Amino acid sequence: MRPVRHLTFAVTALLACLLLPVAVVGLWTDSVVTDSDAYVETVGPLADDPVVQEFVRDTLVQETLTRLPRAPEPLVSTAATRVVEGPEFRPAWERANREAHEQLVAALEDDSDSPVADDGTVVIQIGPLVAAVLDAVDTRNLIDTSKVPDVSTSVRLISADDLQTARTYYRVVDEGGFWLPVLWAVLVAVALLVAVRRLRALVWLGLGSAVALAGLLLSVSSGRSLAEERAPSGQTELVGAMYDVLLSSLRELSWFLFGIALAVAVVALVASVLLGPVRRRD
Repeated sequence: MRPVRHLTFAVTALLACLLLPVAVVGLWTDSVVTDSDAYVETVGPLADDPVVQEFVRDTLVQETLTRLPRAPEPLVSTAATRVVEGPEFRPAWERANREAHEQLVAALEDDSDSPVADDGTVVIQIGPLVAAVLDAVDTRNLIDTSKVPDVSTSVRLISADDLQTARTYYRVVDEGGFWLPVLWAVLVAVALLVAVRRLRALVWLGLGSAVALAGLLLSVSSGRSLAEERAPSGQTELVGAMYDVLLSSLRELSWFLFGIALAVAVVALVASVLLGPVRRRD
């Protein structure tokens, strides 16, 4: 009977450890990625990030000069700097990201009404910011901006190819967002119930969970480089900054659970050592 219990414990414990990172990502996705308010709250501070400000400023200058090729570049650059450093930039940044997030979630859910771009990409609209620069230039009465067509400018957030891949992962994680943690808890409970020595079982479960979470942390760290490699030309630093901010909560959650897993393993190990002699005397 013991060999069967040992085998059952080994299988359920292994499955629980392998499932833990997926369950953690599912919880994080449900609480941050699919929640527009949480998403905007997360990326809002990026409006004060020098990398983001520099990228947006350069983009505004480029887009403005495209529309007003005769405009003095120093004048446009000064106007763009004032827009980016002005009090209205953060609300505009948050508004643009909220719209982009709603667009992204709709696209991930394969909503036929999702407002993706014509080429299938998900974008952040910065047209209002370009319009603000045009207005700033117009106040100097140097350029007639009334002849400029309506501004509709965007920055690519995710490509069409990446969107298809993201949809697959999103469906798995989103549909299992609630059930994956439940399944993990059931596997842990079964593993402990069938374990011959439960304190030792806790040691192995704690260590296995810590290793699995370490793998998740390593994946998050290496994912930054992959995201930067797939970033559009000129957006590497922006993508890196957004990646760090977006996944900071996942990283913090993983480290927290990693600490708990190690603590459980250590406490169970100490308890098994201390209680071992007592059990042998009994």
